[in-house]
Amino acid sequence: MSSSPCLTLLLLALGLGAGPALGAGLELPPEHVVGPGDCGDCHEQEHEVWLATGHATGFGTLSRDEKARSIAAALGIRRVRRDPLCGSCHFTSAVVEETTKAIAGVACESCHGAGEEWIDIHWDLGEAADVESESAEHRKQRWASSEKAGMIRPSSPVDLIGRCYRCHVVDDQKLVDVGGHPQGARLDLVAATQGNIRHNFLRTGGLRNDEAPIERQRLYRLLGPWLELEATARALAAGPDEGAYRKGLLERVAANRSALKTLTSGVTLPSLDRALAALPA
Repeated sequence: MSSSPCLTLLLLALGLGAGPALGAGLELPPEHVVGPGDCGDCHEQEHEVWLATGHATGFGTLSRDEKARSIAAALGIRRVRRDPLCGSCHFTSAVVEETTKAIAGVACESCHGAGEEWIDIHWDLGEAADVESESAEHRKQRWASSEKAGMIRPSSPVDLIGRCYRCHVVDDQKLVDVGGHPQGARLDLVAATQGNIRHNFLRTGGLRNDEAPIERQRLYRLLGPWLELEATARALAAGPDEGAYRKGLLERVAANRSALKTLTSGVTLPSLDRALAALPA
C-alpha cells in the first residue's frame, strides 16, 4: 500500500521522499519477537532506562488499573494481557513454548520492529572486539544490512515515529464508544523522545545519555503533528459519522492543523497547504 496523498505531499515538501503507509494498528508478529532481554544483553544502559518508563511498568500494572478493568468489562474482555485488542498496543507478545503470550510492556521491538531477522546482523561487529573499535565503514554497512533485514532505526524517522501514533491515536471505534477508552492523549514527540524514554548512549560512546541534536528535534517537532494527523485521518475515514470516537478525532485534527500552521508560519509550502486543506474540518 502506498502513502496517502496528504502524507506524500508533506514528505516531498520536507525532502524526505514518499515514505511508507501508516496502516492501523501496531504490527508485531509474536513468532518473530525476541524480547527486550535479548536487546538488553548488549544495550544494557538503554534497557535500564526502559525499565523505569511507563512503557515497561505497564506490563505489571495495567491489568489491575481500575479504568482498564472498567473498559475490559464493558467490552467483555476477561484477560487484558491475552486479548489482542489490548495487547497490540500495551504489551509485547512472543511465542513461548508454542504458545503466544505477553512477555513485556511496550518494549524495544514495539518501536524498532520484531527482531528475529535482524538482531544477529545488528550486532555482527566483524573483526572488531567492541563497538568502540569498529570501523566507521563496517558500522555503516552493518546498520544498512540491519535495516534491509527489517530493523527500524532513527535514520528512518517516518517509519520510527509513525509507530508511536499507531497506538497513541486510537483507531477502534468500539473501544472508545462502547468501552469508554480514552481517544488517546496528544503526544509531544520532542518531550517524549528527549525525556524519560531517551536512550542515546551508543552515539556518545556509552557514557552519557544526551539529547538528540537540535536538527533532529526540529524534524520531530514538525513530523510529530503531521504523523498524528495522518493516523487520525485514517481513523476518521474508517469510523462512524457521530459519537465520542469521531468527536475526539476531529479535535485532534484541529489541534494538529493549528500546530503545523504555527510551525510553518512565514514559510511557503504549497504542498503542505494543499494537504491540510484536504483534511476534514
